[in-house]
Amino acid sequence: ASYLAFVGEQGNSHVLKRCHRLVERQAALLAAGDAVVGSIPGDAAIAAMEEVGLKLNRGLLRDAPAWLTHYVAHCALYMKREVAKLPRHILTDHRRTIEREMAKSKGGWKPPPFGLGDAEIEAMAVRENRLQSMAICLSRVRYMLGRGPEKLPFAAAPPPMRPLGEREVAEKMFGAHRDSMTSALLQAMAPHARHGDDAVRHAKFASELERVGQTIVSPTQNDSPTSLKDGLIWLRDQLAAMPVTPGARHDVAAELVHLHAATRRYWAVAKDEHHGGFTADEIPVRENEVNSYGIGAEGASEQIVKQVKPEYKAGTAGGALLVWYKQEMSDPLQWVNSNRRGSVALPDLTCAYSPRPEVAVTKAGAREREAWLAHLTVHPEDPWPQNTGPWGPANAQKLVGSPILDAFVAAHAEGWGTTYGGGDESEDEGRRPRVDPDVLTWLLDRKHYRS
Repeated sequence: ASYLAFVGEQGNSHVLKRCHRLVERQAALLAAGDAVVGSIPGDAAIAAMEEVGLKLNRGLLRDAPAWLTHYVAHCALYMKREVAKLPRHILTDHRRTIEREMAKSKGGWKPPPFGLGDAEIEAMAVRENRLQSMAICLSRVRYMLGRGPEKLPFAAAPPPMRPLGEREVAEKMFGAHRDSMTSALLQAMAPHARHGDDAVRHAKFASELERVGQTIVSPTQNDSPTSLKDGLIWLRDQLAAMPVTPGARHDVAAELVHLHAATRRYWAVAKDEHHGGFTADEIPVRENEVNSYGIGAEGASEQIVKQVKPEYKAGTAGGALLVWYKQEMSDPLQWVNSNRRGSVALPDLTCAYSPRPEVAVTKAGAREREAWLAHLTVHPEDPWPQNTGPWGPANAQKLVGSPILDAFVAAHAEGWGTTYGGGDESEDEGRRPRVDPDVLTWLLDRKHYRS
């Protein structure tokens, strides 16, 4: 097999799919954001960087902010781990393929020799591809953080995500403004509580929620302050006790609030000019670039036929870093946002409610819930499948954080994906990051609503 056969995301991605998925890369980027300004990675990380030609404060890392250097160092350590673990995976896959082909040919085909040494060569080819992707990524990120033609100082760029304090998170969840989580929840519940006793119960709940929210966000001297976690647990229990209808799935909302209550840290996208949207420099497009093959290719000249001005959305630099290993993607941010549901950012509570009482919430049956709980137990690192619940987009408060992400941030600090991970199932058994069992216990012990 040739090197080109393994270029691209799908080529020999065994290790990547085991310990360098989106949630692991997100955890690494968030951890890098905690790096002290001016700090440098450890000796092992620096050695891993130099092994692939990346040197501190030189070349593509010249004047790089500390957080970016730490993230690149993590990726270099991962590349070292991958090249050590990948050959065995390649060899195992090769043997399986040979067995299938031999069975098809009924012994009439003799496979060419392929041993561990050949697999090691293929693994090195994969690493070369990773390095090329990282070089392209860093070149793009330098340009984007400098806002292209504006040429902002690269060294001054902050991390793409900033950690939030409890007060900030409380304001986003329990604040009195219309964009808070509880305000959106009350608005989604309102169509299902317009008449009779339902309206009375809803009004009482809204009043009590406002009171609890005040003791969390801005308690007065007469209030007994409530912690954010205690407030979320109160909200969870209130929702869990409400009578459920096909269109008002308070039980689903309660389970999402439970996950919020179990989340230790939250982040938000950095609102900084380095990460803002901008229009790039004009790029001239020549005729022979447009007609590079097919009819008219031979007669194409170097005449400029078009000027293109690429538009970069806010946050694209952070998105590019999260998909550093595949640089053919035109909109990395869109891919990241569509693949972080549940694992990195929890869905909005409003997905538990239909717009009208006579309309049932879809994909909220017992079968979907069982599939969702199995997913959280076995594959928490993957985004929640759409067929496991009524999951809509990420929360409107744009909070990044979940119990799953907490587990992977902690695992990152312990060396997951760099000093361990990426091996076969038996090797990684017992060491893979898992959701706190206490978080799952409350979900597993609940009785599911049956319509």
